[in-house]
Amino acid sequence: MLNLLTSYFDGHLSWPDIIIRVTVATIVGILIGVEREVANHPAGMKTHVLVCLGAAVTTMLSQEMAFGILIGMPADSKVDISRIASGVVSGIGFIGAGAIIKSRDGSVVTGITTAATVWVAGCLGLVIGMGYFKIVVVALFAIIFATFLLRHIQTKFIKVRGTRNVEIILTDKTDT
Repeated sequence: MLNLLTSYFDGHLSWPDIIIRVTVATIVGILIGVEREVANHPAGMKTHVLVCLGAAVTTMLSQEMAFGILIGMPADSKVDISRIASGVVSGIGFIGAGAIIKSRDGSVVTGITTAATVWVAGCLGLVIGMGYFKIVVVALFAIIFATFLLRHIQTKFIKVRGTRNVEIILTDKTDT
C-alpha cells in the first residue's frame, strides 16, 4: 500500500501537477467570474479566480500534509486532514456575505447569486486541488448553465419583480 502511495505522490506533488492544478483553477475562476463581470455584479473574474486558486492551493497543502503524515506517522496515530477543506468552505461564506446587499427597508436583497458563485468557485478549487478534474468539468458545465442560461430563461419566461420607473408630468401646478 505504501509503495502505491509513494509511486503516486513521488514523495510530493510534482511541478507539472501543481502547474496544471493552478492553471485549471485560474481558468475555472475566470469562466465563473466572467458572467458576473458581464452582468456588472460585485464579484467578478478577479474575485472568482482568487477564491478558486486559494481553495486549490490549500487543498494541495492538505494533500502534501497527508503524504507527510502517511510516511512518518506511527500506526496508531489519528489525523483529520479534512479540517483545512472545512475551514476553506466556512471562510468563503464570509467573502460571499460581503457581496450580499440589503436595501434599507429590507424589500430588496441583491448579490445572493454572486455570493453563491464565489462559494462554488471555492468548492471547485478544493476539487481541483485534489486533482479530480472530471468532477470539475461536469460541475463547471452545471454552473455555466445555472448562471448564463437560467438567467435568459428567467427573463424570458418568468415575470421578475423589479423596479419600474413612472414619469409624472404636471401641467398645472396650482391644482397639484
